[in-house]
Amino acid sequence: MTEWLVATHNLAKLAELAALLRPYGHTVRAAESAPLEEGPLSLAANARAKVEALHRCYPHTWGLADDSGLFARGLPGALGVQTARRLPRNGTNAALLTLLAGRDRRVTLVSVLALATPSGRVTTATGRLVATVADAPRGTESGGFDRLLVPVGATQTLAQMSALSRATYLPRARALTQLLGGFADAVH
Repeated sequence: MTEWLVATHNLAKLAELAALLRPYGHTVRAAESAPLEEGPLSLAANARAKVEALHRCYPHTWGLADDSGLFARGLPGALGVQTARRLPRNGTNAALLTLLAGRDRRVTLVSVLALATPSGRVTTATGRLVATVADAPRGTESGGFDRLLVPVGATQTLAQMSALSRATYLPRARALTQLLGGFADAVH
């Protein structure tokens, strides 16, 4: 079993990553140092910068960082890399619904994970979820955007799905699968 340090103070994100890594026999813990401030250029650049900073503080460990953004067709250029800074921390879903009122509700949720190996090798992977924003929050199985996002081909929001069903859609899960595939011998 390997413990991975995660560059986050977001307990929901940490719990999601813990659940995703548990089947592989890994555990996670939040790094004690504060994550770096994210920049405006790209999700990949932000994730990479965070995991490189984490590795400098905690060399010889497995490190994981991510950056995620919601790209809305009805709001071109308005969210994306800046999602967390452009939507309020509280009332995020209500704010998104207000912004999308009368607009195209198709969105793509993108998550880029960056993994640093104990030797310092950094690799990134990207997961995407194409979805439609529901008219109102639905479901109690998870929170955040999960209460609004209905994946293409599905009829329920992510928060209405069981954890097992939901995991197949999660961008972090998709990115993590790519990362673990690239390190099959080392992390399995």
